[in-house]
Amino acid sequence: LKPIRLCRHCVIMLASCSLHHRHCRRRGAGGGRLILGNRRGLSLSLALACPRPWNLLLTRTAGFGGVLGRRSSIGSNVTTMMVPRRFPGATAGPNRALSSQSAESEIEPLVFLPSLMALLVALAHESNDIIRDVAQSDDLGVIDKKLAPETIRSQLGDLQTEADRRVEARILDVLRAQYPFVRIIAEEETETQQTAAAGDVSTAPPPTVDGEVEQMPWNGNTPVESSRVVVYVDPLDGTNEFASGNFELCTTLLGVCVDGKPMGGVIGQAFFNLRRDEDGKAHRDDLAATPGRVVYGGPGVGVHGLEEESRSSASTSPQLIVGLNRGVRDERIEPAMEKLKSSLPSDQSIRISRGSASGWHCLQLMEQKHDVYLHLRAGTKKWDTAPGEAILDAMGGRLTNVAGERYQYDGNHHKNISGVVASLCNETHATALSAIEGVVAQYVRDTDDPSVRKV
Repeated sequence: LKPIRLCRHCVIMLASCSLHHRHCRRRGAGGGRLILGNRRGLSLSLALACPRPWNLLLTRTAGFGGVLGRRSSIGSNVTTMMVPRRFPGATAGPNRALSSQSAESEIEPLVFLPSLMALLVALAHESNDIIRDVAQSDDLGVIDKKLAPETIRSQLGDLQTEADRRVEARILDVLRAQYPFVRIIAEEETETQQTAAAGDVSTAPPPTVDGEVEQMPWNGNTPVESSRVVVYVDPLDGTNEFASGNFELCTTLLGVCVDGKPMGGVIGQAFFNLRRDEDGKAHRDDLAATPGRVVYGGPGVGVHGLEEESRSSASTSPQLIVGLNRGVRDERIEPAMEKLKSSLPSDQSIRISRGSASGWHCLQLMEQKHDVYLHLRAGTKKWDTAPGEAILDAMGGRLTNVAGERYQYDGNHHKNISGVVASLCNETHATALSAIEGVVAQYVRDTDDPSVRKV
């Protein structure tokens, strides 16, 4: 890492405990080592980049929750390193972990993305296990968020299941303990204004992270101020599909954005290549035998977790495979498909693949099973698209609104009000934008959409 200059008035915090100077020993003119510990006996090791003790070069630090570092041989668990800069964050809303004392001290914590991304990948694996447990139970715990909590509807609405609640509770419990200064936007908490009951997850230890993920150059291994970071959480994307038994379409979506741009995405798919019988039903034995997977990536690190054999060659197919959401009532879809068909070579047709799950559609693009994903109206949210956009960017693809503009992921304006167009192929993306331009005339290129990234 680059040297980080600290003044004598800076504060270093370990979790919620104040660090206490325990030992400092010079090792000659070329540098030294400063050892800090807290009341719990944990310690943080910082190597001195020069004989002056306040010019520090961080070498080995945190475990699973490290804000500035990697797994340490001395078992440290760094959550926050503070730098002398005014911290503008407010304490309102779900993220109330910032204390008034910290807000008044004009210091801001830094976030080290490799450690954060490694933790999110580990949480996605845990989420897969939770979703699989709920799917194999006799009761999915389905309620409609727009009705009374105890109401269960036979007709699909804005549903929530026990998997949504348990996964989100686990993720928020771990993230807010390890990253109390980072803004987290979670679907269920945001839409219901209630934090899911943690149940027994609050007593469970944080997951063990994969050291290989921590070694990847997320964000170029450059620490960033916490006020620039937003984490989006969709505990169960495709809830309606889950309630209908289409488990393979359901994913956990985790996205990390810096300065409004997706820098890391994680997609956990609890059921991958799920077997079904001739009637299309998946039996409990099939659910137990079907493996899950976690796909993750971002600019600068590529994509990981995709199996090569799972990739097809949709782009070379005589058909253009278009992913659409299931059951969307939009009169513009048919004329858009007609215009798209007219823009293709005469020997190429269109095949539509439907599923009400943005994460699944993005996976289909990554595996080249679909050519383009279209959602021509408002409906998706930032937590639906941030993870997929980060990974598609890493693969050379694009995810925009229907005017070809990038969305802004800064924690505000959660709705993607001007639709979604995504493709792994930039040429296909441009073709789709051109074809639907006249059909979605209200989304002009100078649209006053506050959720669009201003260039």
